[in-house]
Amino acid sequence: MLNSFFVTVHATAATVAFAAGIASVARGRFLAVYRAAVLLMAAALVPAVLVDWSVTDPVARGVFGGLVLLAGAVVVRAELAVRGRPARPGGPSEAYLRHLGFTLVALADGFLVVAVIRGGAPPWLVVVTAVSVVVAGHAAVGVAVRRIAVLPVRPRTGRDAVHPNG
Repeated sequence: MLNSFFVTVHATAATVAFAAGIASVARGRFLAVYRAAVLLMAAALVPAVLVDWSVTDPVARGVFGGLVLLAGAVVVRAELAVRGRPARPGGPSEAYLRHLGFTLVALADGFLVVAVIRGGAPPWLVVVTAVSVVVAGHAAVGVAVRRIAVLPVRPRTGRDAVHPNG
């Protein structure tokens, strides 16, 4: 029963974090909700994993242990995203999108890996799922950066440079 409580809190917070993160991509409007949900998600994960640790099979232990470590990285990257929130007149920076994107990919990975494990899939399918989500997510973040990031203006050099005398 205790496990169900923590898993429910964790999953609900992760879902809210994912939705708030997606809604925050362009302007960062829901970053306070996103940050709180990420913290609650990570805080609920640890007891959710530990409550039934003694009866958890070795493969699931490895995966859940990895997810706990990943949750720590998600908390750090979420905080970095919040600190780099988009400025009002501009759009999101590349760093902001990469931090936010990392957390969104990690959350999606967690959703799918847990679903595959709970579905009784063999270990190789769990690994293939985890890697596939990371690869696809990394590509999606790259597309988002190219399409919507406000990149810093770099001074022109060489032939393209404008001379002060005209």
